[in-house]
Amino acid sequence: MLTKWKIHGIPLLISVLFITTLMTGCSNTTLAQEELHPDISMQGSDIDIEISLPSGIEFPEILSANVYQHTFSIDSTIAEASNALGYDLSLMEYEVRNDNTRIYSVPDGYCHVEEDTGYWTYNSTKNTVAVSLSEFISDDEVVKKAKDFLSINSLWSSDAYSISIGTSTSGGWTNAETITAKSAYIYPSINGISVYGVYRIILTFDANGNIFQIYKTANPVKEHAKVSLKSQEDVISSLAKKDFSASISTTLKDISIESISLAYYADSAPNENGEFLVYPVYVLLGSGTTPSGGNEEFDIIVDAVK
Repeated sequence: MLTKWKIHGIPLLISVLFITTLMTGCSNTTLAQEELHPDISMQGSDIDIEISLPSGIEFPEILSANVYQHTFSIDSTIAEASNALGYDLSLMEYEVRNDNTRIYSVPDGYCHVEEDTGYWTYNSTKNTVAVSLSEFISDDEVVKKAKDFLSINSLWSSDAYSISIGTSTSGGWTNAETITAKSAYIYPSINGISVYGVYRIILTFDANGNIFQIYKTANPVKEHAKVSLKSQEDVISSLAKKDFSASISTTLKDISIESISLAYYADSAPNENGEFLVYPVYVLLGSGTTPSGGNEEFDIIVDAVK
């Protein structure tokens, strides 16, 4: 049995950055600027390609931006998960793993709550049934159910998000392909700007439209510090040093960078100072030719903090 995921309309790299005004003098501002950088996995050095900006590309004319801080408390996270699941987790016993994750056993599954991040997940222990495409609820129905669930359970306070649908299928070799699940990938934005990294909510539905998995790895944010952004020349230097993260799967030729925009990147955990932040980054969209002659589109993330 072969199980596959097909995700439609999802950017290859996803995240968002937040920034604030925290200035108490030149020396403190400089120190904050030096320390405020996202923890991006720099795969650029492992890729045998050269990336450069074409002449005439439209570079964002923004000199500074905010770094944002996640806002949450363990009590508010427990209350949010309880409301969504219909069980009062505050009254339940739980185990705590070494990574400060609480594990709650609920009547039909498990709920994990991360004390350090405010992230939480739910997995049902009920079995799902694979059905044909015509028997599964449509993508439009999944989107509607996801929006309703967010609204009814106050999982996100605004409608500033995008949704893409992922499909889990089985079979496909000798048997007819069937669908086991559809997931709504919900990507909140910050001030209308996309957020890359783990910043998302995932709701997974069975054939009858019931949710059997929830992943919430996004929190509200507040301003933390204001930082200066890299210039076009700084980005060119970062690319030359392969100081970037790329979604490229193989060596490419005839590489073309079509656009560069400002976005945000959400770290997956607090930094060494205990700060849980979202940073500005530059996202480059491009394409290239694979060794087999095909075309591959990719995203590149470059730290935008100067």
